[in-house]
Amino acid sequence: MQFNGTLKKWNAERGFGFIAFTEGGPDVFVHISAFPRDGRLPAAGDELSFEIEPDRDGRKRAVRVQSQGDAAPLRANAAKPVTLSRTPAPRKSGLRGGLITLCIVAAVGWLVYTRYASKLVHVPVAQERTPAAMAPADLPTAK
Repeated sequence: MQFNGTLKKWNAERGFGFIAFTEGGPDVFVHISAFPRDGRLPAAGDELSFEIEPDRDGRKRAVRVQSQGDAAPLRANAAKPVTLSRTPAPRKSGLRGGLITLCIVAAVGWLVYTRYASKLVHVPVAQERTPAAMAPADLPTAK
């Protein structure tokens, strides 16, 4: 059933407001997602036509909202216009993202190094020994 009313309050930052019925009665909640995606933002004082459905908690909310002068209301499952682009959007990279990446790489490197270093076997270097047959005491000395 279609109802008429006026957008009584609108919070643009949070994207919701309340509609006052033309016939009178309690105000009904409306969310920005109930409005058509035509680029026009709702404002207090707009004359609207809408339908009412219960939300998850059973409270009434306005859905399929349109301005009084518009044609048919847009359905919630109506197809959105698609815009195609040949180039991908540039990625924003900031100092914060770079620092986080650097910290992750350093932490992984440190972890790999400590695991590898703990598996190394420390072998003492053997001192060079001369065979007993070639001991300096047995060699002839020149006098």
